[in-house]
Amino acid sequence: MPSYQSFSGSDIVATFGGRVIGELLSVTYSSTREKAPTYTLGYSNPRGFARGKRGVAGSLVFAVFDRNALLEEMRKRDEVRGDDQRKVSQFYKFQSKDGVFTEGDIDEGWAYQPNAFNDLLMRGYDNNADLMANNVGINTNVQYADQLQPFSITVTAANEMGAKANFSLIDVEILNEGMGISIEDMAISQNYTFVARDVKPLTSQGRNDIKRDEDPTDSFQNNQNNDLNGEFSQM
Repeated sequence: MPSYQSFSGSDIVATFGGRVIGELLSVTYSSTREKAPTYTLGYSNPRGFARGKRGVAGSLVFAVFDRNALLEEMRKRDEVRGDDQRKVSQFYKFQSKDGVFTEGDIDEGWAYQPNAFNDLLMRGYDNNADLMANNVGINTNVQYADQLQPFSITVTAANEMGAKANFSLIDVEILNEGMGISIEDMAISQNYTFVARDVKPLTSQGRNDIKRDEDPTDSFQNNQNNDLNGEFSQM
């Protein structure tokens, strides 16, 4: 008879844009869709349902050791990619080409005042030709997870009996992040919420050393017997 396999959290590894993040504790997602009933005169029950937009959203939880795991792994991912490849940990912002205003200026407290910030932008505008677009450049100093470009998450499972499966969340966009500490907490975690463009559903990737109509415990026992026979033949 066919044998079916399940997976626990210890059988699962998730990759974020091709990077494995060992601090990951959990991934959850849900898919919701708008559906509205259609009614007609003289009948109280709906005649049918109109189908509308679908949304995919979820959350990520990471254990905290001594770093922001998601941001650091996204930076490492981009370091090994070529200049012609899309990078996740970069974004575009206004910056000066001649040092009139820099990241340090933005970090100064006065730059957060609207009037002072307007003056800052105008100095860049006056010194960099006649197009404000000339002041737009790439910044790789990502400080918040919501600045990351879209990336995909692939969850891969493989248990001790040889069963394998995976699913993917496509073009994930981070919305919120948060972390809390307390005297009562023995461990610290960091939480994110996200939306995604699409989901590739959980799909079996086959089994190693297990035939469809074979009891996996028989296969496991046969492998053990073969190992023992090999050891005895070498003695």
